[in-house]
Amino acid sequence: MQKTNSISLILRKADNGIYAAEIIFGVGLTLVMVIAVFLQVFFRYIINNPLNWSEELSRYVFVWVSMIGASIGMKKKAHYGLDAVYRLFPEKQRRALEIFIYSLISIFLLVLVYYGILWSKEIYLQKAPGLEISMSIPYAAIPAGSLLMLMHILLMPFAKSGREDG
Repeated sequence: MQKTNSISLILRKADNGIYAAEIIFGVGLTLVMVIAVFLQVFFRYIINNPLNWSEELSRYVFVWVSMIGASIGMKKKAHYGLDAVYRLFPEKQRRALEIFIYSLISIFLLVLVYYGILWSKEIYLQKAPGLEISMSIPYAAIPAGSLLMLMHILLMPFAKSGREDG
């Protein structure tokens, strides 16, 4: 019993550590995006010499922020659901329905991870026109975010119950 509690505690801390890193990374990337957009507006309308990379950077960062935000939403159980249908079931069946739903989501996320990695590998040599970085960097947001969401799903049984978790 003690060993199970220790493992649960370690997994809960791992989940919370992933969540904390997502928050820090997400806030940092959002700051980068805001600065890039500000610089683009400043250079385009004040200096009349638009930057050729800032719009592209903000677009790619937005994709990463969106995927990290989706993972944070998975951790907090903040994604939309059909609560009206869920509430029609008795408590025991609700738990089974929840397991079924998260199993379907997990399968979908595994598909995203698999094909996201394939796509990222496939376009590795393609360069972004403004930033001149490999296009696999923005494309990697899809498998990375999907993997983070999948990790939160797998660690849900070890997290505190309810939306106040985190």
